[in-house]
Amino acid sequence: SDNTFVATKSISLSADNLKELKAVQPFGVPFDVSGGGALAYSSENPSVWLRLQDGGVVVYPILAVGLIALIIILIKFFYLSSVSGNVLVLEKKIRDSIVSNQWDDLEAFSRNKKPIVYQLAWSALQKKKEFGALTDAYFEEKIYSYIPKLEKMMPTLNILGVIAPLLGLLGTVTGMIATFDVITVHGSGNPGLLSKGISEALITTKLGLMVAIPVILFHSLLSSRIEKNINDLETIANLLVPAKSPEEKKS
Repeated sequence: SDNTFVATKSISLSADNLKELKAVQPFGVPFDVSGGGALAYSSENPSVWLRLQDGGVVVYPILAVGLIALIIILIKFFYLSSVSGNVLVLEKKIRDSIVSNQWDDLEAFSRNKKPIVYQLAWSALQKKKEFGALTDAYFEEKIYSYIPKLEKMMPTLNILGVIAPLLGLLGTVTGMIATFDVITVHGSGNPGLLSKGISEALITTKLGLMVAIPVILFHSLLSSRIEKNINDLETIANLLVPAKSPEEKKS
């Protein structure tokens, strides 16, 4: 028909037009074998949330794992930052007190401070006033009492780092099962029907790894900071154990 001829003519290229395009594109004239489908898909630019929904129901527990892990990481960072103190300054104060045998400055310096090394020093000085000496057993008991507070929620964070990729693997399995079910019913001739199961498999795998990798990294970083705090406590304990009380020095 005339309408068909006009429509065809409007989208076709004459020989002269092709020569002009060839001059502009010396390496060949671009041709869209998808008939405009690829351009239409790219112009849609699906949002992140829409793309996540293609991953199926497994996406939601993975996101929940990531949210819980993020909350734990923030809590631990704030807590460990608040309980970490300047050990070098405290060491100098302890050495000065040992040399001068004057403990009042050290007691005033460490009183009512949140860093655990200051808390240990202050409690040790109270123990020293009461019993006149400090023992290794006392410091071991005090250090062990701080460890559960430092390591709180760390096992949970470790478990979340393990669960995330496993959930991604679960999504991969369910997506592939859905793909094979489609092939069984409809055959493999329609890529559009197969894409849903493949998308579910790939998206959940990617999301699981995106959650697990930073969780594992932050768990390692937080564990290092906890270990440093424990080493700081042991350093202060080693300084205070040999310190004799004023009564011992007079004798």
